[in-house]
Amino acid sequence: MKQSFLSAGLVLAAAAVTIAAVSKPAKHLTPQRVAEVNALSDSNPDLARVSVAISGVSKVRTVSDGRKAVLEMIREFRFPTAFNPPAAPKEALAGKTNQDGVYPITPTTPTEFETLNTGWTITLTTKARGGLVEVYGVADFVEVDLIAGGYGALSGPIITDQGVLITPNRLDLPKSKTTTTRFHVFALPGESYDVTLYRGTKAEKHTVTVAAE
Repeated sequence: MKQSFLSAGLVLAAAAVTIAAVSKPAKHLTPQRVAEVNALSDSNPDLARVSVAISGVSKVRTVSDGRKAVLEMIREFRFPTAFNPPAAPKEALAGKTNQDGVYPITPTTPTEFETLNTGWTITLTTKARGGLVEVYGVADFVEVDLIAGGYGALSGPIITDQGVLITPNRLDLPKSKTTTTRFHVFALPGESYDVTLYRGTKAEKHTVTVAAE
C-alpha cells in the first residue's frame, strides 16, 4: 500500500515538473517589456490605414490620423410619439349601447413614430504612433423597456358602467438606458487585447484587434 502511494506521488511530482516546464509565465509590464514593445513597434512601417475589430460587435476600416470611426451592432426600436385621443360616438352620451351591450369605442391610436437604435454603438479614434496604433473608444450600449406612458383626461382603461372592460386603452412608451464605457489601447498590429465593456451593469469581455490595411 505504501509503495502504491509513493508511486502515485512520484507520478504527480513528475507531472508538475512537466507542466512547469511548458507553462509560459505572463509578461508583466517592466522596463524590459516596454523596451521590447518599443523595438517591435520601431520595426513596423507607418500605419496610415488600419482596420479595428471588436469581438461580438463588428469591424471597421479607418485612417489612423485622429479621425473618428463607428462600429455598430444595433436593432431599430420603433415607437409612437403622437396619438389620436380615444373616441366614442355621441350616442354614448345617452347611455346607448350596441347589440353586444358595449359602446363602440376607438382607443388611443398612434399617428407618428420615431426610432431608437438599441445595442452597441462604439466610436473609435485611431492614431498612428510609429509602429503602434493608439485606439480610444467610447462604447454606448442602449437598452429599452416599455412602460405605461399615458396620462391626462383620456388615459387608462375604458369600461362600461357595469365594470365590463371595453379596451385597455394602453399607451406604452420606451424607457431607455445608455451605459457608456470608455477604453484605451496601444495596439501592436496583428495582436488582440482584452477590454471590458458594460451592458448595463453586466461586465462583458471583448477583444480589440488592429491590423494594417
